[in-house]
Amino acid sequence: MSVATGSEGNMSTIAKPAVHSVASAQLTVLLLITAAAMPFGVEIAGSVWVGGMTHLIPHAWFAHMAYRHTGARQVSRVVRGFYLGQAGKLILTAALVVAATKLPFSVNFLVVFITFIVMVPLYLVLVAKLFDRSQ
Repeated sequence: MSVATGSEGNMSTIAKPAVHSVASAQLTVLLLITAAAMPFGVEIAGSVWVGGMTHLIPHAWFAHMAYRHTGARQVSRVVRGFYLGQAGKLILTAALVVAATKLPFSVNFLVVFITFIVMVPLYLVLVAKLFDRSQ
């Protein structure tokens, strides 16, 4: 794990992990899968997009909230960020699932669900690679 140094050259904080790269990688994969689904129709491709974004947006929120603060002096803020991130992730996921039922265009909910589920192992692999690379 890399360590950032303070102005006096001492080790003051642990560098923040580049968690935004996980969301960026997921978005890239989602765009490719959505494009690959286009020959099956706009409804299927839109359903892939909705399912993927239903997973990606809440996890990006969690990453933002959980990793805003670093350092031993900020432990209470880090813990609070994890709690707020998790609560926000659950609320956002529920809200996005409800929103998917209210879209002005039709979606195939089986495809939405399958894409959401497929994004889970992708997320886990990307996070594992990120943290493995940082050590």
